[in-house]
Formats: sequence, C-alpha cells, structure tokens
Amino acid sequence: MFGEWVISKLIKKINGNVFCYPDMPQLPENVDNIDWYIHIPFCKGKCAYCPFRSFPYKNEKVKEYVLAVKKEILIYKALLNINYIGNIYFGGGTPSLCPGAVIEIIEFMKSNFNINGEIGMEANPIEVADKKICDIFQKGGVSKVSIGVQTFDKELLAKVNRQFKADSAYEAIRILLDKGFYISIDMIHGLPDQTVSGIENDLKTLKELEPHQICYYPLVLFPTTKIYNDVKQKKIVVPDVKEQKKMFNVICKYLIGNGYNQEAFCNFKHDKLGTKDYQTCENEETIGIGVSSFSKIPNNGLAYINTYDFNEYISAVEKGKLPIAAGVAVSENGTEKIKNSMQLLYAWQHIVHGANINISKQRYGAFPKESDARKIKRFIELLKIFRIIEQKSDKYEYTNLGHYLGMRIFRKMMAGGGGPTAEKYISAMMNNPWPLMDDSFRA
Repeated sequence: MFGEWVISKLIKKINGNVFCYPDMPQLPENVDNIDWYIHIPFCKGKCAYCPFRSFPYKNEKVKEYVLAVKKEILIYKALLNINYIGNIYFGGGTPSLCPGAVIEIIEFMKSNFNINGEIGMEANPIEVADKKICDIFQKGGVSKVSIGVQTFDKELLAKVNRQFKADSAYEAIRILLDKGFYISIDMIHGLPDQTVSGIENDLKTLKELEPHQICYYPLVLFPTTKIYNDVKQKKIVVPDVKEQKKMFNVICKYLIGNGYNQEAFCNFKHDKLGTKDYQTCENEETIGIGVSSFSKIPNNGLAYINTYDFNEYISAVEKGKLPIAAGVAVSENGTEKIKNSMQLLYAWQHIVHGANINISKQRYGAFPKESDARKIKRFIELLKIFRIIEQKSDKYEYTNLGHYLGMRIFRKMMAGGGGPTAEKYISAMMNNPWPLMDDSFRA
C-alpha cells in the first residue's frame, strides 16, 4: 500500500538521526521573539496513556522547582542577550494544579523580558471548574487554555485514570468560555473499549460546548506508559486499525459538518471564532525550561532535552549550568542540510496552504533551488494521483485520506516507528540523569 510505504520511509529517515551528549550549545544571540515552553511536572496521579515526566504534587517541591526554573531562565537570558520574547506555554504535568507557581513564573518573565506573544497553559478540568482559579490565571495574563478531556465517557475516564468526572469537564469548559479564554480541547480516539457510538456521543457534547479549537489525537502507545504494558500483556484491548479508521472518519465528517475547519489530521478550528489557535510553541525556535523540556533551534542545527531527574535538574541550575541531558548537535554540513530540508518543507506547506512562499527565504536565507522546486512539483503530482491532496481554486488541500495518513505517521513517529528506537532513548533518559549517547544509541 502506498501510504504504508510513505510511512516506513519517513520513520526510517527520522530514526536515522544521531543523538549525542552536547556541551554548552552555541545559541544564537539577539534573536527576538523566541517561544518559551515551561514544564510544570506535578500531578495528582498518572494517566495511563501519558509518557511525559511528572511527579506527585508536594508544596515544598513546587517551591523548590520554581526557584530552579527562575535560575534556568536567567542562564538563558545571559546566553541569548535578548529583550523581547514570543509566546509562553506552560505544559506538564498539570500547570493548573499550581496556580501560584505559574503566576510567579509569569511575573518573573515579565520582569526580565518584553512579551510580544500570548500566554497559554494546559489545564485539568477539576481545577479550572473553580471560577476563582480561572480569575487568578486570567489576571496573571493567561489568555489561551488547552484543557485535557480525552472523553466525556465516565467509564473510559476511569480506565485511563483521569481523575475527574465528565460533568466537571463540561462545567470547566463553560466557565472558561464565559470568561473569554481561547479554548482548545484535547480528545483521544482509540481508547480501550471505546466504540464509534461512544465517539459520536463525545462529538455531540463538543457541539453543545462549541470551543474555539478541538485537537482529536489518536491513542499512542508510548513504551513507558501503563497502557502500553497492559496492551502488551493482553490485559486490555484497544480498537483495531479498521475500527480506528472508522472513528477517524466519523470525527472528521461530524466536525467539518458542524462549522469546524480541519487544519491538520487532529486539529479542528471553528470557522466563526477567530483566526488564532493554540499550538504549543508556534515559532520554529523554542526554548524549553524545566525537567525533561525540549529545545529546538533549527537554524543552528540544535535540538536537545533537559534531564528527567528532579534533583539533578535542581543541582545543575544552582551551579549555573544548563541541565541538558542529550540532544543533537549537527555539524556545519549537517546544518546546511537541515536548512535545505526546511526550505523544502516550508515551500511545500505554503504551496498547499496558498500562502507566500517567501517565508522560507525569511527564515532560512534562500529560496529553494529551481531543481528542488521541480521536485516539489513532481511530488505534488504524485500526491494528487494517489488522492492524498486535491486542488481547490488556487491552492491544494489534504483529502480525508491525506489527513488519515498524517495521523498514522504521527502515531508511528511518537511510538518510535514500531521499532525499539524510542523505547531505547526514553528508557535511557528515565534511568540515567545524564545518559552518554554512545554508538549503541545510533539508529
């Protein structure tokens, strides 16, 4: 099948990257409007599907962590030599569990930078169902909220250890919308014992609420999660590929038929509710702050991740060091290849979405070569033949098949392409605060 061939080729290429243990990264100076992602790694409990680093909530630990986050921010401020920053996003963990910590960090950022973007945060329904908590975040400058619901089915919520009731999720979303926040709701399809009729019930609830944005992700079986082990040991069963495709088609048809535009395989935005969206770190350049946070500076060939260990993170920043555990530091030749690849990627995205292709030139310093433009044209023709894209007026759009293949690629990428690569890297990070990425980690 053509789609499977595309997926296998992409995954093979991605898994071919070489991970290394970098020294202090050569960060660009005077680059304004970089986005910042700040990880708040505290939760009341661990969701069965969640692969992200988190720790049980303890007030003393939160205070200790906030001080360390401030120190890491100051290290970056000195290295980057900037006055203006872009968007700030708080993820987790559960940022809404720690309103005081989030507001303290926001105030610290405001005292050190001019913020040109917006402030967004991930939230758990049970906290933001409290109007007073919502007011705290709004007064602090938070304007966008991504609320993790996953499903409104109370039995499914219990199976994946989501510690709230469906009614409280509904109420929380209503409160946030009434207060004027831009709301994105995270949902999941393909949960254990989930059915198409269950998806349809969730969609009806979403229609009643009418949020600005809905992100409907496929369940990804991350190697470090409880749900992954339960499926592997046959304790639970998730819907098969055929059933999941039915779910995907039902979701797309229903949301598109009820006023939402499908902007990516999982991302649906209401066409009457404005042009902005919730996208964690909208710029290509992103600085990640906190335990297990990920940073990317593609123009310098850099991508790296902080240590997963709480105590080692604290210790590193107290010594004035960046807590980088592992990453990719690409050679000058490799950086040039990244630039060329990104030019092609931006060219492709802007051909499909009908925008000005000069964004590639602005970001990466050169328009794609004429030979590359011919490659893009041939690629487009191939995608049209296989009905992955279609032409509408003066631009191309993904077909339902195109979005479905995008969803399959995403799921395989996140789970390591069906191979041991992701499991190897993640296990190394979990088990060793400063893993030495030697030849055994080269794909």
